[in-house]
Amino acid sequence: MNNILFLLPFGLLAAVFWFYAGSPQNPFMRKWAGNVLFVIDGGSLRLNDVRQRVVLWGVTAPAIGESGYEQAKLYLSKLTYCEYLECREVLVDLERRIVARCYRWDGAEINKLMIDSGLCQECPEITKGFYSARAQAG
Repeated sequence: MNNILFLLPFGLLAAVFWFYAGSPQNPFMRKWAGNVLFVIDGGSLRLNDVRQRVVLWGVTAPAIGESGYEQAKLYLSKLTYCEYLECREVLVDLERRIVARCYRWDGAEINKLMIDSGLCQECPEITKGFYSARAQAG
């Protein structure tokens, strides 16, 4: 019985972490910050001092060879050129890429700007309508 009482707080803590894992509102998010080194495509970029690629959470960008690829990449480059970004990690994917919500110094969320531009799409399977719900509310 004492073992169960001893382990109960750890189980509750694990449940809280599990609940927030992959959530855009996760209070336990790791933060990555730095200047943008280069844009890989319309949905991912590299920051200085960060080894992994940063993928924009909930953003589906056109792949190489698809219509709109160059426009999405160019627009993300314009949004982030010489910018210092703070990226809040939502998760790390199987390829060890950081999947994050990224913000400029002025507070503008890059993920939302890319979706609002129409050059990229929201991935509702991942976001559960997070961005579309915010657009309808505001």
